[in-house]
Amino acid sequence: MVRTTTMPTKPPSSLAAPGASSFSTGTLSIVMNWEMWIHGYAKNWHDAFEILGAVGSAAAAVVAVWLASRERVDRKAAEKDRDIARSAQLKAEQAEAKRDREAQARKVSVRADYETRAATLFESSSYYMIEEYIEVKNYSELPITNVTVGYRHPDGSKHVSKTATFLGPGAAVTGTLPPRDPETESRIDVDGAYVLFRDLAGLVWERYMDGRLVAGRIDE
Repeated sequence: MVRTTTMPTKPPSSLAAPGASSFSTGTLSIVMNWEMWIHGYAKNWHDAFEILGAVGSAAAAVVAVWLASRERVDRKAAEKDRDIARSAQLKAEQAEAKRDREAQARKVSVRADYETRAATLFESSSYYMIEEYIEVKNYSELPITNVTVGYRHPDGSKHVSKTATFLGPGAAVTGTLPPRDPETESRIDVDGAYVLFRDLAGLVWERYMDGRLVAGRIDE
């Protein structure tokens, strides 16, 4: 007698474990959702970085422009300060040179005065005569030359009363003032008394009774 053995067969798909397909589909959906979220998150961060980079570049450009402008302002201020300092130094040097040039000339003095003395007209009569004069004295340690003592009138004309070729240190020379006004008999303004001379450096000066010291000219 022949026995027939029946082998078990694979159950059909319809007999698969319940929920297996739905689990796989749900997992795939979650994974895809996570992937899309990650891509979106990364894209948003990428955009944010681009925005931040653009803002940073703009800020850097603004700062660079401000720094350049500030540098120009500082440079101009520094140049102005240097110009002011240079001008002040130049003026100081010129003032010092002027003092050096005038050092000897300022030690020459001019003094105008008068003195009264008795005079005899006839043997039986006498009177007092007023003599007005200009005294020039060299108080410097060096000689002066081409000395002219005189008086400058308000109209610019000059009255020369005395000349001297040489006037050594401590020496003096005296000249006379112009005569008085015969109508008023008033004394003249002595501020016009002056001396014209050449110092040892060859510079020509006019020194006045009122203290003025100006460059002069000697007509050779």
